[in-house]
Amino acid sequence: MLSRSEIRSLLFLLLLGVLFPQAALTNPSWSRTAVDEAGVEFGHTATSVALNATGLPSLSYYVATTLDLKYAEKDAGGLWTRTTVDSTGRVGLWNSLALDALGNPHISYFHQNDEAELPVGELKYATRSGGVWTIEIVDGAGEPYIGEYTSIALDSQGDPHISYYDNGGQALKYAHKSNGSWTIEVVDSAGNAGVYTSLVVDASDVPHIAYQVRDVEVRYATKTGGNWNIETASPNVQGIDVSLALDSGGTPYIAFFDDQDTEQLRKTRIATRSGATWTTSIAKVLGADIVGRFTRLAIDSNDVRHMVFFSESVFLLTNTFVYATFDGSFWVPQPIERDGKWCSLALDASNNPHVSYHNPTETQAKYAVYSDVVSDSGFERSPGLLAMSVFPNPVRTNTTLILRSPTALPVSLVLLDARGRIVRSIGERTLRPGTNEFSWDGRDNAGHAVGAGIYFAVVRPERLGVARKVLVLR
Repeated sequence: MLSRSEIRSLLFLLLLGVLFPQAALTNPSWSRTAVDEAGVEFGHTATSVALNATGLPSLSYYVATTLDLKYAEKDAGGLWTRTTVDSTGRVGLWNSLALDALGNPHISYFHQNDEAELPVGELKYATRSGGVWTIEIVDGAGEPYIGEYTSIALDSQGDPHISYYDNGGQALKYAHKSNGSWTIEVVDSAGNAGVYTSLVVDASDVPHIAYQVRDVEVRYATKTGGNWNIETASPNVQGIDVSLALDSGGTPYIAFFDDQDTEQLRKTRIATRSGATWTTSIAKVLGADIVGRFTRLAIDSNDVRHMVFFSESVFLLTNTFVYATFDGSFWVPQPIERDGKWCSLALDASNNPHVSYHNPTETQAKYAVYSDVVSDSGFERSPGLLAMSVFPNPVRTNTTLILRSPTALPVSLVLLDARGRIVRSIGERTLRPGTNEFSWDGRDNAGHAVGAGIYFAVVRPERLGVARKVLVLR
């Protein structure tokens, strides 16, 4: 039997994916912003998001057109300010962002030196204080590709911790800055370790790192008593897009995409540890396996798990950028929009998700935050055109449906059941600018009273993407 959250998810997906598929690709529950203009080509691993103490977002991202690392921040007035942090060569191809208690940004990133005779790269670190950016080479000057797959986190003192991949040494490395000096360690050099690193520093300032051993397994490393303890979190997988989060009890959860050759094995998986035992499960939506790239995982203050990913295949959301929460058995998804890759996820103090991502279709670096569809006035808004309300709702006998339109617009209004079948054709007319009322007497097209349950009032043409849930009580 489906849980309540699964039923809600199914109805929502049916509404979006079956009744008007275009709306499914631009879910109005999410407020989406292009942080950098269209026409700019953004590279892979392009974005990282972090929130300041008041919940305002900042992004770091790589611009492939100019080969630069950029930083953008949103002020209290809703305006974005963009800054070029580093333009020395190809910089920021891999980048990770954290904000300290004062809101100062700290960015770790990879500098690929294309001018050298042999392929070389280095790990760099940039921070801003008092409006001035300071940039350092942390590791790898003149050495083969050091600094890829970087991840940064700050400890309770605001000091940076960075995990990254040493391509030349085929090893996972870790750097920590304290009292103005960097300490660099090789964490794991067994079997080409250190690809797709994800770093968390816990409340006790202990670093935890999840990462892939190339084409072999996903590992988990944590440092206690000055020594690194390394465990196999998920064997016999090709775990890419690795993302680590800890719950309130310190239990690690690792989301990753198993990029194996066969369709049966290509799945999004979650590894977690209970005691000393690791288990790995396939992430599922309504019983269907998730095939989702660019996974990013976060756990909120109530230990609810949140995840974003680009869905290659899951129920009604194939080839869609998706946000989902875990209800204890299944992931309950909703679309953010049509395309979203190289993403990052952060939760604010109210556990609302904030997401940065690269939209390849629109060639934009974007930011999205979840917002309630229904305003205080009870109107559900389409993207910039119509608003609809239903009152009373729930409905026992009669109700009034109100459409507010900024312009004259020919529409029809129909009532659908949860399977998408037309129950009642409520009306068809050209809306006048302003308020337009439709009445429904609680009956179907045959004149019979409809049964109790959930229905959807839908405005056509469907491209308008306007619908309202109607609850009937008997």
